[in-house]
Amino acid sequence: LQTGDITRTGEIYKFDLMTGIVDEFSELQGIMGEKYALAFGEAPAVATAIREHYMPISAEGELPASQLGKLFAVSDKLDSVISFFNIDRIPSGSNDPFALRRQTSGIVRILIENELTFDWKTDIISILQTVYGIEDQERLVELQTALSQFVNDRLKAILNDQEIRYDIADAVLQSRSADILRKLAASKVLQAASEKASFKETLEAWNRILNL
Repeated sequence: LQTGDITRTGEIYKFDLMTGIVDEFSELQGIMGEKYALAFGEAPAVATAIREHYMPISAEGELPASQLGKLFAVSDKLDSVISFFNIDRIPSGSNDPFALRRQTSGIVRILIENELTFDWKTDIISILQTVYGIEDQERLVELQTALSQFVNDRLKAILNDQEIRYDIADAVLQSRSADILRKLAASKVLQAASEKASFKETLEAWNRILNL
């Protein structure tokens, strides 16, 4: 990644929202941004990132392919989700007017697909402090906890799609780890272990130890 490309993308990656064609056809956001950027001589990497940062646009939609596109896809979605949580606009029931569930699922999918680590405790608190200027410790814990649970809900759906046993999924999601890659890896290890004949005996022995 070139620092200049990151800076330039950050400056213009939403500019096409101000154009008439995107105002008329919202589904062209990003797509027209890439075309306009290329027409005005922007670097191809920047133009691609403008299009890709909206990805995925659906639950099973295509993920960004370029490094710059991945960076802005995650950071833009993360900014949206945190911003709405910060003003207590947390989705409840089927109500999700700002598609925060879809955006969070997109973040999770990009992180998993590219094996990118992200600590949903330490890193989130750091972002809340440095980017959003939140210093109140109770508020930091409140927001971080809510965001982590929201991410866990999205990861639970992915574990279900991968046919991870529900009890294993619940155990992994309640673990102390704040990294979804570790949770996903742990679920696969436990799933494989649960299929062994010795699993039940091992689990019973471990429970006896814990109860001592």
